[in-house]
Amino acid sequence: LRDIDAQLTATLDLSNVLQTAIQAAVSVTEADDGYIALLNNETLTITQSAGQYVVGATLDTEGGLLSDILKRQIPVQIEYEKKHPAHEAGVLPDTQSQMLVPLAYGDNLIGVLNLESKHTHGFDMDTFTVIKSLAIRAAAAVENARLYALSQTQLVTLQELYDKVRGLEQIKTDMIRIAAHDLR
Repeated sequence: LRDIDAQLTATLDLSNVLQTAIQAAVSVTEADDGYIALLNNETLTITQSAGQYVVGATLDTEGGLLSDILKRQIPVQIEYEKKHPAHEAGVLPDTQSQMLVPLAYGDNLIGVLNLESKHTHGFDMDTFTVIKSLAIRAAAAVENARLYALSQTQLVTLQELYDKVRGLEQIKTDMIRIAAHDLR
């Protein structure tokens, strides 16, 4: 976890943080598939994936297990029966074991980490505990990267405003100079 934490905090680029987090989660769990989906204006979108999931896909958060995870913010580990008729929507067909862990920073839910295995009992309790800890670290790193990107955007906006004010100050100075010249 220390190595993963060091990798997560080594950059403030959101895509690098997400890639590091999903790769670490898949590596630790030996999962076959997985994704990190982030919330943006009540929409949950896959922003980084491993395996068969498509980046950019929007996930249905109305009803079902994913909705429950997002509302309660409690991680779950699930074992599916092979070819179970009530197989959870949004889960790959060959999945036998699944972990869904909310990504929360403070009281703010920012997304979810999903890992799936094609093997029965693919994840043990120790692995589940490690993934819950990894999710806490990943959520903090994601929030830091988002705040950094926001601060960079705001810095650019402030620089543009400063340039406009400087231009207006120059116009004011020129007008005063012209007025003073005309008065003389």
